[in-house]
Amino acid sequence: MCCHIEFSSQPVQTAQVQEPEKKTKIVLAVTHDAEVLLGTAVVNIFDIYNKPHTCRLLLDGGSQPNFISEKLASKLKLDQIKIDMPFGGLGQLVTRANYKVKAKIQSRINACEHEIELVALPTITSLLPSRFVDKGSLSLPHGIKLAYPEFNKPAEIDILIGATLYYKLLSTGQIVMKEQPNVTLQKTLLGWIIAGEVAVKQSASPRACHLVTLDSKITRFWEIDSIPQKKLLSLDEQKCEKFYSETTTRRSDGVYVVRLPFNDQRDKLGNNYYNALNRAYSQERKLSKNPSLKEAYTGKLCRYRDLGHLREITNTNTRDQGYYIPHLDVTKRDYEASRLKRIVFDGSHNIVLAGDLQKMFRCIQVHEDDVKYQKIPWRNDSSEQMRVFVLTTVTQGTACAPYLAARTLHQLEIDEGGRYPQAAQFLKNDFYVDDLLTGASSLEAAVELKDKLEKLLELGGFKFHKWTSNEPSLSSQSNSSDESNKADAEAEAAISDNSMSNETQKQHRKRLQVILEQLSINSKDWGSHRKQRTLH
Repeated sequence: MCCHIEFSSQPVQTAQVQEPEKKTKIVLAVTHDAEVLLGTAVVNIFDIYNKPHTCRLLLDGGSQPNFISEKLASKLKLDQIKIDMPFGGLGQLVTRANYKVKAKIQSRINACEHEIELVALPTITSLLPSRFVDKGSLSLPHGIKLAYPEFNKPAEIDILIGATLYYKLLSTGQIVMKEQPNVTLQKTLLGWIIAGEVAVKQSASPRACHLVTLDSKITRFWEIDSIPQKKLLSLDEQKCEKFYSETTTRRSDGVYVVRLPFNDQRDKLGNNYYNALNRAYSQERKLSKNPSLKEAYTGKLCRYRDLGHLREITNTNTRDQGYYIPHLDVTKRDYEASRLKRIVFDGSHNIVLAGDLQKMFRCIQVHEDDVKYQKIPWRNDSSEQMRVFVLTTVTQGTACAPYLAARTLHQLEIDEGGRYPQAAQFLKNDFYVDDLLTGASSLEAAVELKDKLEKLLELGGFKFHKWTSNEPSLSSQSNSSDESNKADAEAEAAISDNSMSNETQKQHRKRLQVILEQLSINSKDWGSHRKQRTLH
């Protein structure tokens, strides 16, 4: 059960960066004796000054949007409309587009023209066709106007036309080649296009093995059934990760100092001092009706101040700068609110080890230039004058807090993981915000892991609040030597006991007993859970 003071603020966009594309070298044997031709055409596309440019397009009835290469879009100097849109392809491969443009295309053989939207991508596809095709082997009919006379030569694709326009461009007329029955000529408003599989004559020289370099996107065609190795990030997430990497610093004691990752709405926050002041008065009236709750609430904020996590602003000239965060008590009023959702068992571990970081958010400092966006009005008693304070650490209740906390743990693993490499892997993979859930195959391994994790986290100013395990010798209560932590626990208990009926408290204690019993499952009984490791 957890009861705390909650601060709520404006949402802030957050998040992590994509790793650079890795190159993979694969040995391939060239054995294919055919080339598949796709329908291509040459059209005019008009730039911002209405000047025509020749470009090569691919007609693709299986695509939903239209696409344009970023190279051509930049050349045309068309207005860019910002988007953040994922596109999926074969094997669930996903790429993201950052902008789209509007452009007019025109046939080179008649008056057909269309104004369309095109999504910009760095590259649409590889060279098409992939190798030279002998046009003479097709015995093309005389008198037809090809949409792209040099369809047989490998070249870049500038535009891809999707299904919506594709079918509007088709005309009546189709020819199947007699000598190449898998090749079809289709009449369109752009001219005749050629598509299908054409036989390619093999060289008399023996087939050779070539060393080919493929980027990671192509490699993934052989990894469709595997678990994704990385998350594709949105544009905002990439910006946030770049911002974190460029602005985060560390103090001499190892504590991380972060900046708040604002989106483009920061200038619209406005002056909310009087609104926050009214909220503070309302909270005071609520607390005045419940002396024990008021004592616990005030005591908790006092400990914020004593620990340096709350600092008073004495300069009245800065009152209107930054932003005020409303604060309120949060209590769980019934048993259902804290009901156990699930217990997870891992059959590969004989020893289960769970840890809880102490005051995780408050272990991360906010840069001095950004604390003005974490101001609160507060006073110990209604007889005093209302004062203004700033929260100096990452604040629970703000949208960016979970990201900054998780990202800082990841940064600690990057910065200090070399000292404790085994513990670093658990830090990277087995934490969910401030909770660790892991395990070891033996008591000795669990003891060593626990010790290394504690040492690694201390390098960044983090401490474990308590440990829980199915091995009693590894379990511990909250750190009794930490008086502020003990006082916080007592305050939260006071808030909780005040808001829960006796019957609800009995139910809650009974539920906790069930959890402890489940965590104490003997390792020899775990085999039955190997196939179904989650009990809902």
